[in-house]
Amino acid sequence: MTGCVILFSIAITFYITWWFIHFVDGFFSLIYAQLGIDIFAHLALRITQLATQEVYHMISTSSSSGQQRRPPVF
Repeated sequence: MTGCVILFSIAITFYITWWFIHFVDGFFSLIYAQLGIDIFAHLALRITQLATQEVYHMISTSSSSGQQRRPPVF
């Protein structure tokens, strides 16, 4: 019975979290649509730029073994 109580509380927590995220997303999606802002396009472009930069850096430093690896730039 204890397992059911724990699972029920976890399920309620996930449901409330899911509802809150959808509520906030629905509210701000209307505002972003009115302003003409496409957040996901900008986010996808930035992720692509960072991934490309990291791959280029890995390729360019793989031939020089004596250099120290620098951290990725965000």
